[in-house]
Amino acid sequence: MVYWYLVSRGESFSEAKRRTETVLKELNLWEYKDKPCLSLSGGLKRRVLLALTVATSAELVFLDEPTLGLDPLSKRETWRLISELREETFFFVTTNVGLEAESLAKTVAIINRGRIIAKGNPEELKGETYKHKLIFTDDVEIKGAIKFGDKKILYFNEFDEIHEILRKLNSYSIQPTDLEDVFIAFLEGERNES
Repeated sequence: MVYWYLVSRGESFSEAKRRTETVLKELNLWEYKDKPCLSLSGGLKRRVLLALTVATSAELVFLDEPTLGLDPLSKRETWRLISELREETFFFVTTNVGLEAESLAKTVAIINRGRIIAKGNPEELKGETYKHKLIFTDDVEIKGAIKFGDKKILYFNEFDEIHEILRKLNSYSIQPTDLEDVFIAFLEGERNES
């Protein structure tokens, strides 16, 4: 599929063959080169789409959630390839996975309702927020807490709110944030401003 795509874009047969082999091997797709795309799993189909994209040697590539549906090993392989190719190609990647953005991006833009609400490199953005880990006894009721799995998340706007909660506290620590924490913090800030 990659070969014929490159030929249809005007590449010579020999150059299309060379690029196809290189990209399929880099993305661990070589063993599937003779299989019809329709017979591949969802994750393999995503990797074929990535192969089609990077085989063109375009200067600018848009990737919409390139690792969606991939197993963890395939995700890391995809991240590795994108990282290697970014010296010669500019990638514009959309993702809702913070770790993926941290792994791939030199610059991250957090978008809410079509507007950029924060922009910077991942370390700068993570440096703008931090999270506090508060441990309470199980029977403590925390007003305004959002249940998230086995955790409760609480956002404070006023110091008085913090003081009231701290009276019920067993232990406390400050922890580094990841980009998902940053995203949530900026969205909460947007809600509180409106």
